[in-house]
This record gives sequence, structure tokens and C-alpha cells, in this order.
Amino acid sequence: CCCCCCLDLFVLENVGVSVRLCLMVLIGMLSACSSVELITTENGRIPDTKLSEALAKEKTLFCSNEWFHYVEGQLHTSDRQGHGPDLASVEWQSIIEFKLDLEKQQGLPKKSTPQWCEFIQQKLDERRKSPSFTCQEKSLNKVEKRICSHSELVKLNNQLNVVFKSVLSQTSHELHTVLKSEQRDWIKGRDTCWDADNLNACVKDRYQYRIAELQVRYDLIEGIESIFYVCDDRPSDEITVKFYPTSPASLIAYRAAQTAFMILQENVSGSLFQGSVYQGRNERLWEHHAEIKVTWGLGSEIMNCVRMH
Repeated sequence: CCCCCCLDLFVLENVGVSVRLCLMVLIGMLSACSSVELITTENGRIPDTKLSEALAKEKTLFCSNEWFHYVEGQLHTSDRQGHGPDLASVEWQSIIEFKLDLEKQQGLPKKSTPQWCEFIQQKLDERRKSPSFTCQEKSLNKVEKRICSHSELVKLNNQLNVVFKSVLSQTSHELHTVLKSEQRDWIKGRDTCWDADNLNACVKDRYQYRIAELQVRYDLIEGIESIFYVCDDRPSDEITVKFYPTSPASLIAYRAAQTAFMILQENVSGSLFQGSVYQGRNERLWEHHAEIKVTWGLGSEIMNCVRMH
């Protein structure tokens, strides 16, 4: 060790080296022998270790297995049977870009890179904060302005946008024209809420109905069970009801060659009897234990139906 030279100076009293000289020699030797360097940033400052560790930890969140599962949970690239691209694969990343409406955007980061993951996260964050249309447009109608100013309606608008893209990704191109036409008609119906007594409640109901309807009709969500009913003691008049765990809950009722989608109603007054009330376009169903009452079509009489065992 280079420090041993200093110890020799202490023991050689006859040389007459002063303690001060010894200390100076010791300091010089330590400076020369030391291999430790002070790590600094480019601007010469010592980095904040805790901050660096926090940033490093944050970076690992992107492109991690947990992050890929988070994105999948937001955008759903697979169907309800679990069929779909492998998580984090190039095919999966392409579908993620499609669902975020990025396939035509220029300058996208290269797939399978941290930059791509951070870019996708940024788009997911933006999607939670604003609706699918631009709130800065001067041509917005009363309903669109109301949506822009209420976070719950923004969330529903974005949820519908994701669900609709999921339907498009799982259907043929021939059906896309029909779906888009239906969606335009639905928007026109939503905008009729402008003169409702409770505009927010009206818009919320329209969104919930449309989201649940798409999820059910295009198998984006799995049904709970199917129940068979016989109405008014007529075995030939049978109704099959399948319930779905949408939000709110919903059902599809089958009667002969007809089907009707209905969604659970909240705070319904004047019910025929205690129980859950489901409303469709022209149909209504009251469900209570093993019995249901159904009106099928405008002005139709109430059918009393009993569950078949």
C-alpha cells in the first residue's frame, strides 16, 4: 500500500522529518493512489440518486409484461373466447394502433421499442381526458358541448368509440358501411337529448344503451344464462331470455323469429310489480323471480310468462 511509506517516515526519527511534512506526503499519496471518481452529470452536477432510481423504475413500466396487459385491458384485441394475436407481438401492436386510430398517422415510433410504448401510453392518457371529437370546434351542438364539459359523459363517449372499433375489427368490410350508417343514425338520436328535461341523464342513457347493445350483439361480452318462459299458458308462445353483465345489465329476448335487446332501467316508477325493469326500443320486460311480464311491440298487451323447469 502506498500509505506504508508514510509510516516509515514516522519511525525514522533520525531523519528529522516533521509531522507536518508527513501529513503532506500522506495527502499527496492518497490523491495519487485513489481510483475513485466523482460521478457527475453533463452540467457538472452530482445526480440525485433517488430521482434517478425513480425515473429508471418508471421507464421499466413501459413495455413490461404488466404494461402490455394494462393496454390489452383498455383496448381488447381478442374476442371473448380468447382468440387474438399474441400479447406484445407485432400483429398485436398493429391492432393497438388501429384501435387508437393511428394507422394513418405519420411519424409513428417503431414498433417493439420503448418509444412506441411511451407514445401509446400518451395516446391512452389523452383518450381519457377528451372525447372522440374535438371540443374546440365552433360547430359543436348543445349536446356535444355538454359532453365536453362533463367527465362522465367524456368517459362514456370514449368507451363507445373503443367498443365500436372493436366491432369493426371483428366484422367483414362489407358490414362496415352498415355499421357506420347505424352509428350516424345513433348520433342523430343522441343529439335529440338537447330538449330533454335532464340532458345529462338522457345522453348517459343513450350511451349506455348503445355500448351494451354493441357488446351483446357482436359477442364482445359473454352472456350469463338463458332462461325459457311460457306466456299465458300457451306452449307455442315461448320467450327465451339471455342475460348479460353489461353496465347496466341487459338481455336479449327471442320470440319466434324476432329478437329484442333491452337494458335494465334505473329508478323506474309505476312498475306493474316489484322487480327489475328492462326497456328496449318497442319492448319492455318486468322480471321478478321465476316470472316475467312482457310487452312486445308498440301498443301490445301484457303477456304473463312463467319460467320453464
